[in-house]
Amino acid sequence: MLVVFSVSIAAVACEMGLRIFIDPVDYLKPDLVTDPVLGVKIVPNSSYHDAWGFRNKKVPDTVDIVAIGDSMTYGYQALARDAWPAVLGRKTGKSVYNMAVGGYGPFQCYYLLTHQASLLKPKVALVGIYLGAYMSRAYDMGYNNQYWKEFLAGGEGKIEAVSGNPVAINGGNNGFVIDFLMHHSIIFRMALESVLGTGMRLARKIFHDVNLGFINFQGNDADDIVYVSSHNENIAISEGYCFNSVNLEDEKIVKGIELTKLILLRMDKFCSQHGIKFISVIIPTKETVYSQKLNNYVVYDRLKQTVQFESLVKKELEDSLSVNGIAFIDSTPCLIEKLKSVNPYPFDMENHPNRYGYEAIASCVASGMNAK
Repeated sequence: MLVVFSVSIAAVACEMGLRIFIDPVDYLKPDLVTDPVLGVKIVPNSSYHDAWGFRNKKVPDTVDIVAIGDSMTYGYQALARDAWPAVLGRKTGKSVYNMAVGGYGPFQCYYLLTHQASLLKPKVALVGIYLGAYMSRAYDMGYNNQYWKEFLAGGEGKIEAVSGNPVAINGGNNGFVIDFLMHHSIIFRMALESVLGTGMRLARKIFHDVNLGFINFQGNDADDIVYVSSHNENIAISEGYCFNSVNLEDEKIVKGIELTKLILLRMDKFCSQHGIKFISVIIPTKETVYSQKLNNYVVYDRLKQTVQFESLVKKELEDSLSVNGIAFIDSTPCLIEKLKSVNPYPFDMENHPNRYGYEAIASCVASGMNAK
């Protein structure tokens, strides 16, 4: 009993000590609840998120720039200080408030802009458009959410008609103890990531040492893995991961593009009416960033189709933005340029950038803002 008590006290002391040097928001899993308008949101003050449920120290009274978007803007797989909005703030000397949540699309971004971001009186509103998911999310919300169906029908949507008590979202089948630790223990999260990291490094060593060069692991269409290993680079990409989100042969994606263009127009109009500069930030998929390098190896049809479709989707969005006089910044060239010196993504299957990738996006946005 004494041993258990001593270990428990030591663990608590270590946990509290870590929080002096480590930002808990970088490790602790936040609580999520359902929302009739947003679909899902982070519980305010959950796991060191701010009072609005976003990845900031606090909600400011005013701010120079708001950055709204999904996990690519939230900075998933990176420390909070390495997310591109935070890096942008350091590069420009401006205050930047991160209003991103994983899984959000144009409708959620519009709602956050008009109902919360504007309260901070920003001079600039940046909206991250991730080409690997934005269009499919636009369709899902526009056609399946009651609030937004009414909004598109000509009204502003009636929250009362779809309101209800928020329901906590279960993070998975991990069990109560593990789920509790993921939400409350930095030590547990660090240990978990360390074990995973060791496994990934081991896999990398095996692949590199045996000099397999190019490998394709066959699974179903969405899970086929393209893995390239050479002496100076390692690339792993799911051949079909983003295909369904840019597949122009799918009517849902075509409709999603139209909805995205419509909502971007409404966001720009709202910003114009409130004296805010609106800028769309286009974020490409990992597939597109690595496509030129992959051309040196075998290129599978599904991967090639994904890159081609994404290029067409981006062109259609950019054409619409240009015709309507809406400013936009394409971060693709900066990510490709970064690839010349360092991998802007993890070597594994993760499709989110690492800190080098987020830094490249921030640099692109900073340069683009100066040119606008």
